[in-house]
Amino acid sequence: MALILTDIDDTVLTWYREFAKWLFTAKGIKAPTSEETWALGERLGISEDHADQLVNEFNASGEFFDLKPCRKSEVYLPMLAVDHKVIGITSGSSNLMDIETTKALRAANIERYLPNVFSDLIVLPLHGDKKPYLEQYYPSYWVEDSLSNAVKGLEAGHVVYLMDVPHNKTQNSDLRKVRDWSDIYDDIQNYQN
Repeated sequence: MALILTDIDDTVLTWYREFAKWLFTAKGIKAPTSEETWALGERLGISEDHADQLVNEFNASGEFFDLKPCRKSEVYLPMLAVDHKVIGITSGSSNLMDIETTKALRAANIERYLPNVFSDLIVLPLHGDKKPYLEQYYPSYWVEDSLSNAVKGLEAGHVVYLMDVPHNKTQNSDLRKVRDWSDIYDDIQNYQN
């Protein structure tokens, strides 16, 4: 069975929009809606260390464990899971809780909206390196919204789909840019037929 390896945050589940809501409600900080840069500190006008502190707080909150599907993942991932084993690889843990607890809560969040789709979920610490995990799998499909992690998938021999988001628009890349999971579904179907 073919594999689909995928990032989770802002690829399968909506992270930034929910983080921005939490940031305003919990901290009184209004986050810009623009995603022109990947660096969260730069986006918020604060240091990267301060941004990491806020992300760690959010990623240990109840809101983090009820993220909604994004990019039509709830429609197309179940269809792809019929013929593919789907594995999530995410570096969205928090230093405020252990990885196994985070993994269990994240898996429950995913299962709530995408039941019986994922066969495994790998949860890494915040900013954890995905490359060693990508290298563990035979060449597969890799879906990501971070250019640097997408390149790591390419280096590991995967067919890489990069979500076409504002912080990737200015990047020159050979990667397959997609709007959402419908583009991925169509491309995989065309490749298999």
